[in-house]
Amino acid sequence: MTPKKTAERSDEKTGTKTTDEKPADKAPKQDASASVALIDLEQMAKQLKLTPAQVRKMLRSGQIRGVKVDGEWQFNPKLVQQMLGRRAKGK
Repeated sequence: MTPKKTAERSDEKTGTKTTDEKPADKAPKQDASASVALIDLEQMAKQLKLTPAQVRKMLRSGQIRGVKVDGEWQFNPKLVQQMLGRRAKGK
């Protein structure tokens, strides 16, 4: 674990010393609810009521995003719904 960097300074008006602790190279905390459940191409197609070919076409055109894991497309359904919702609103 990397030690914390500490900077000490004094307040001219009050004469009190304060310490600023800054974590050095510390990754942001992630809680357990931050994990993402991914679904495959066929499940995404069913959820969108489209064919897998239509979902692939949306991927190529940039309308939705996915990631390839071990050669298979995987999707975050919440992110896809957000993207499609923004497109429907014209953003």
